[in-house]
Formats: sequence, structure tokens, C-alpha cells
Amino acid sequence: MRNWFLTRILQRKALKKLTDIHHGKYVSLSSAHLVGLIVNTENPDTAEAVKTFLKRMAAAGKACRVICLDFGKEPLTDQKLLNDSNVTILRRRNLNWYGIPRPESTAQFLQQPFDILIDLTSGKRLFQADFLLKKANAALLIGIENNRISQYDMVVSGNDGGESRSERLIDNIINYLTTIH
Repeated sequence: MRNWFLTRILQRKALKKLTDIHHGKYVSLSSAHLVGLIVNTENPDTAEAVKTFLKRMAAAGKACRVICLDFGKEPLTDQKLLNDSNVTILRRRNLNWYGIPRPESTAQFLQQPFDILIDLTSGKRLFQADFLLKKANAALLIGIENNRISQYDMVVSGNDGGESRSERLIDNIINYLTTIH
């Protein structure tokens, strides 16, 4: 129990030490060059949502990068995602002892300036997602409906329909970014 408290204290200190380089500005999907996505693989249908995102971005002619936070008991097994060069999988072995991602595991994702960065992690906040959001150089940060909306420039919610929640959120975000100029 003491280790858990110590870990949380060290994680909060690590986030406070990061300088916030984000200066939000709106970028439409038509003018964006690089779009990023942060997902939690513990959320249901994440793999399908990532495939949908990659397919829609390829159809729009946009470069994209995805980082999957795979900390669950069941590792991500989708071979298409595991072999995709645009997808980075971050696992527990890629973290230091108190949860900060090792620089070599996130360098490919963080070294690029994103025009749009979408955070699809929902439910319990992951320290690693907050860390990546603070470290990323992004013009527009988009998040989903949650309690910590202050870190995002735009917040999107998806109502449950026939599609999975993650796929619906991807569709809503792309719809908003294409209709607003």
C-alpha cells in the first residue's frame, strides 16, 4: 500500500515538472498534416476503432501515428496493429518503476509535431496518457467527455448507437473536424 502512495506522489511530481508546451489553436482536418491518437487497449473494441481511424486517415491522405497503452492482463493480439509501423504499443515493460514511459519506447511518437492529437482513453485516468499529452507537441488536443476537460482544446462525446463507443467517438471527431473550418 505504501508503494502505491509513493508511486502516485512521484507520478504527480513528474507531471508538475513537465513544462506545458501546448498553445492551443484550431486546426481543421483538411489543413492537418499529422494526426495522432492515444488509446487504452483495455477499452472494448479499441482495435477496431484504431483500424477505422487508420483507414479514414489514409483515405483523407493524412499521416497518422497511434500509441496504444496496453497494460491489461490480456495483451493486444491483433497482428495487423502489432505489425503496423504507425502504431506504437506501450506495455508495462516499457515503463520505469513508477510508470513513466522510457524515452526509447515513445520517441517515435513524441518526436513529431502533431496538428491534431486525440486522446481516446476513458474511464480511470491513466498517468501515462496524461504524461504523453503533456510531452506531445500538438496544436489541437481533443479528448472525450470526462472530469479533466481543462487539458483539452475540444471535448467530444459519443452517444451509444449500433457501433462501438470508440468507433462512434472516432466518427464524431472526424465529422466535427471536417465540418468546422
